[in-house]
Amino acid sequence: MPSLKAFTVIKLTTPYDEAIKGVTYVIHLALPLPSPFLDPQTGIYKPNIKSVSTLLVSASKEPSVKKIVITSSVFANIPFPPDPSQEITTRSRLPNLPRPFDSMLPAYSAGKAAALNFTENFIKEKEPSFAVVTVLPGFVFGRDDRALDVKDLYAGTNRILLGAITGQSAASPMPAGATHVDDAAKVHLAGLKEGIAGSFGITTVHNFNDAWKAVEKHFSEAVADGTFTQGNQPTVPVNWNAHQTEIDLEFTFKTYEDMVVDVAGQYLELSGNKGN
Repeated sequence: MPSLKAFTVIKLTTPYDEAIKGVTYVIHLALPLPSPFLDPQTGIYKPNIKSVSTLLVSASKEPSVKKIVITSSVFANIPFPPDPSQEITTRSRLPNLPRPFDSMLPAYSAGKAAALNFTENFIKEKEPSFAVVTVLPGFVFGRDDRALDVKDLYAGTNRILLGAITGQSAASPMPAGATHVDDAAKVHLAGLKEGIAGSFGITTVHNFNDAWKAVEKHFSEAVADGTFTQGNQPTVPVNWNAHQTEIDLEFTFKTYEDMVVDVAGQYLELSGNKGN
């Protein structure tokens, strides 16, 4: 019977040789998110490349591996600053960009772009026996089953959405790109199926501040009692078209409103306020 193993790699330059022994399928999930508390070069850019390259090299030594699903990002092929007149798809590519980077988002985008370029060059040059699927989500929003209290909800990208409905004013705009966590999970698992390979984007058109309209519609009591207050997270428009994923995998992405309802609903649950 198939078994599931989860590994947390602390030092991303360490080979995965031992962890990958006897493994058939690999889903590579986690890397540092853009954060002002991380050095753009050593904390964001380099880990994105090293983690992916180290995994691919280790997997090439293990004959049991049949497929690797790598979590990339829609920011892997969004130029900075984004040009909303330019349509971006899974086929769009960015060149490896010169360093150093002076801020988190350009470093994150460049790291994701370089990791994607490395992956495709590795496949072309090494012709590994395993297939590779690359998943490109936007900011992932939705229920976080790890969260035990409200503070935990702010640990990941949900904090961006929550800021727009809890009275916070962001210091800078964020590029558009939203993905429901359920859709991200669905595409990762679909990527393990036989015959599936290539790149799959997962993102919907949205404006971060539209979150307020959603809570007014679905959580009017929580708005009235001040639990939710209008914040401000400016959005930089991005023309990222991921519809091909919906066609290829035969399902429809959840909307930004769905994401807001799930995050706001869990916020109320954890705060002890039903708010409907």
